[in-house]
Amino acid sequence: MAAVIFSSVACAYAEGQPQPEQSAPTIDALQDASKEIADAVLVSTAIPPSTNTPTATPAPTATRMPTSTPTPKPTTTPEPPPTATVIPSPTRTATPPAPIVTIGGTTFDAEIADTPELRSKGLGERDSLSERSGMLFVFPSGQASSFWMKGMRFPLDFVWIGANCTVVDVTEDVRHSPPDTPNSELDTFAASSPAAYTFEINAGEISRFSIEIGDEVRFYNIESDFTECCETGVCDGN
Repeated sequence: MAAVIFSSVACAYAEGQPQPEQSAPTIDALQDASKEIADAVLVSTAIPPSTNTPTATPAPTATRMPTSTPTPKPTTTPEPPPTATVIPSPTRTATPPAPIVTIGGTTFDAEIADTPELRSKGLGERDSLSERSGMLFVFPSGQASSFWMKGMRFPLDFVWIGANCTVVDVTEDVRHSPPDTPNSELDTFAASSPAAYTFEINAGEISRFSIEIGDEVRFYNIESDFTECCETGVCDGN
């Protein structure tokens, strides 16, 4: 561009009048002229600055997301474990030991007839008697009375026990009478020797267990005021 501009200036002088006589330019003058031309070129070609200052787009502001507030869990009050209800055990009343009568070496379970009502009824109105069991008749007077089989339904053996706690007599296989037998026709039975107690057992057990006169007798667990002597082995007949 600088060369083109310089050539057009020289032509302007050629078209008109005769060129004046000029001295050869110096190096300094040439350098100054080149500088001016360069400045002019820069001024003419410089792109004017834009009047619209670009507005810097602000960086997007990070939007803070709302902090989620955790919903508190409902407080659960633990239910106490069910209390085990202790059911009291039923109170057991100690059962007194069953009365026992021993004759010689044989043991019998015993029922006690020590009141007028019990002695009157005896073993009547029953169909049977358990093996090795019997009914002991106790008398306040210390003297056994006679017996009959009124109301009986099965045969019996009678063991007569003296005040000295020994067998004083035996009566075997006593048969029961028919239900409609009048009292006046009923047989009665009594000991041939003084007896304080009578023990009725099933018919045939005197023979079966070899019970004899003189056998020792003992009472156990019998709550009666009239049997203490045979519990201790010492009887005075009262």
